[in-house]
Amino acid sequence: MKLNILALLTALLLIPQSAQPAFALWGPDKSVGEEGKLKGHKHEIFSLAFSHDGKKLASGSFDGTTRIWDSSTWQILHELAGHGNWVSAVAFSPDGRFLVSAGIDRRIQIWDAETGANLFTSQEHAKGVLSLAYSPDGKWLASGGLEGKILIYNTQTWQVQKTLVPSANNPGGVGALAFSPDGLWLASASYDDPVIRLWNPETGQAGPLLSDHIKEVYALSFSPNGQYLASAGEDRIIRLWDMGKRTVVSRLAGHFEPVWSLAFDPAGDFLASGSMGDRSLRFWTVPQGVNSQSLSEIPQKTYALAYHPKQKLLASGHSDALLRLWRNTSPEAAQAVAGQSGATLARLLAPAIEVAGLSVDDDRNGLSSGNANYSAEAGELVEITLHLRNSGNAPAQGLEAMIQLAPAGLVYQGEAPRFRLENWPMGSEQTLVLPVFIPKNLQEPVSLEIELRADNGPRIWKETLKLELGKAYPPLTAALEKGNPP
Repeated sequence: MKLNILALLTALLLIPQSAQPAFALWGPDKSVGEEGKLKGHKHEIFSLAFSHDGKKLASGSFDGTTRIWDSSTWQILHELAGHGNWVSAVAFSPDGRFLVSAGIDRRIQIWDAETGANLFTSQEHAKGVLSLAYSPDGKWLASGGLEGKILIYNTQTWQVQKTLVPSANNPGGVGALAFSPDGLWLASASYDDPVIRLWNPETGQAGPLLSDHIKEVYALSFSPNGQYLASAGEDRIIRLWDMGKRTVVSRLAGHFEPVWSLAFDPAGDFLASGSMGDRSLRFWTVPQGVNSQSLSEIPQKTYALAYHPKQKLLASGHSDALLRLWRNTSPEAAQAVAGQSGATLARLLAPAIEVAGLSVDDDRNGLSSGNANYSAEAGELVEITLHLRNSGNAPAQGLEAMIQLAPAGLVYQGEAPRFRLENWPMGSEQTLVLPVFIPKNLQEPVSLEIELRADNGPRIWKETLKLELGKAYPPLTAALEKGNPP
């Protein structure tokens, strides 16, 4: 039966979600730990990887340890202390027998994933190791070093078979590696290099270059079917590449800081992304590139993301040393969203700005002679506060508010009655404060003409409010905190 996305969205919007956005596909897995948070590491969690059967999750941290978690109980199975500095990358072998960890101490450690025993240590890189990737058949392990080289190991002997040099003239550290699901390509990205490079892992020959970024690339991820490659970095715009044509099919704009982590869900319908400073975790439809949901107020830096291969579960590692688990709360809605066209999604998953009300502070700088009756009187300097709410199904990006005051004679005391908000989460409120002097001879109501537009909004919102002199407009804080319109 074909799902009706309009009915689904309507139903979701009627569900009370005090701390969740109006349209939520993902939320904290409250069955785990404290609101989906697991404690164990002492410092930032920099790398994550699920085993291919989903039974184990590995995490590497700035504390120099690697932990293996049982994903059915979320107990720590092994704490592996084999690095003298932070663990930059972890990767399970496709058959689940081995876990490989890499660190800034130049070491690559091979562990028995079942017993936690250390099986082999390599220090072939001249500087610290930044990235790891296993080939799908388990034959090769690729590692990227801070000295700017890629080493490909034979996993039967753990000997280096090939050394790849992305750029001899500009040897930036190789921060990201990813094998295509068919094993035909190894993609790499290096610091100080906006180009993504493809390699033939069997021969070590350089393949095509993917050029569209304007700054260095930090993250790479192939979709499960290999049709798409996602890339992101310093320029904050995520690219989605069609690997058949090797062209960009979507550019995903929304993060306000460099994007450090990417992960496709097992079905390949969604892409998750995390940044190095904007405190948001974002979900995008594939290939349309629509920001279907944003989780805000997470730790400042999102270093690592990993989807469970068999469940609707996402793990994330951040700058606060807590491992977070996110559960898909609306699988039917996710299926409905994934099946829509980009135009439909852009229309349905959009911000909707409403004016929730206004209030007046007439005691600004004590100029009301202490009456504080929350009303605007002739001859007073007052603060008129507009209360706005994003009641839509997407964050408002690049929201601009332009306000015109009437009648003539009103004196605006601010810099300009024009405001810009770079990111406004769905379901949240904002206030705009307007300091205005009311002339002594003014008798007619004050008129505020409000025009709102967002970079990702389908329309412009316009509204006119009247403020009557002498009428009380008390604070709206209590009503807004409860999420109710005044």
